[in-house]
Amino acid sequence: MIRACALLFLFATVTYADDAPKQPTPAEQLKLLTKQHEDIEATFMKELRADRTNEGVRKANEKYREARQAWRKEALAALDKSGALPEAFDVIAAVLSGSSVETVEMGELLRKHHLARPELGKVFLGMVQDSRDHGRKFVEEMSEKSPVPAVRGQAALALGWQAKWRITQDGDESLGFGKKLTDEQRKDMEARAEKFLTTAMKYMDAPVVGGTGTVAAHAKAELAGLKNVSSLQVGKVAPDIAGEAIDGTKFKLSARAGR
Repeated sequence: MIRACALLFLFATVTYADDAPKQPTPAEQLKLLTKQHEDIEATFMKELRADRTNEGVRKANEKYREARQAWRKEALAALDKSGALPEAFDVIAAVLSGSSVETVEMGELLRKHHLARPELGKVFLGMVQDSRDHGRKFVEEMSEKSPVPAVRGQAALALGWQAKWRITQDGDESLGFGKKLTDEQRKDMEARAEKFLTTAMKYMDAPVVGGTGTVAAHAKAELAGLKNVSSLQVGKVAPDIAGEAIDGTKFKLSARAGR
């Protein structure tokens, strides 16, 4: 009787173990976190479109912040254990997309485990806008040392774009820039933009991140715009442009000066 009870207990234990839900592997957990982040972003955009009133926007942002904070806590814990796995890259990118607080930590994970990723450029735009220098320094490093040529070009384009953007948005306090650029700082920023955009123009076959066309084509357009930046300030003479009126006649802006 005792032997029969023991066998029955063993059978019940095995059955219970087989029926228990299996824990996801580290790779599966990282994939799940990526999907959860996508769902959070999609839900946020859906709620913003559904109610555009001030109260609706406030509620949507509040829910988004709460969901994002809870997700971020889980994501950082998972990356601490499994940051070397290939599936970690998308989670790192998602963390960087919503906060610059972890830029240094995420940059180290990228350096150690993900430098050869051909899609590394997807994190550059956010990193170059970091209010501190950590993100830009990482992207500068990638513009010189990435083992993937296209990624080097994407890094150079992001750096050149950021420098030009800093100039054109100078004085917008809502962006957290602080004091306006001095004349000397402005010249340095223009030189920085020209340097990186010129470098980016060498990458004729590198695809641009998050859009269409090549790095070289976008860099060329940004560089052309950079040359007109100084003329677009209040009090400056606008650069001359040629165009066509509604009736088809050709005209130049300079011909209409003073009208």
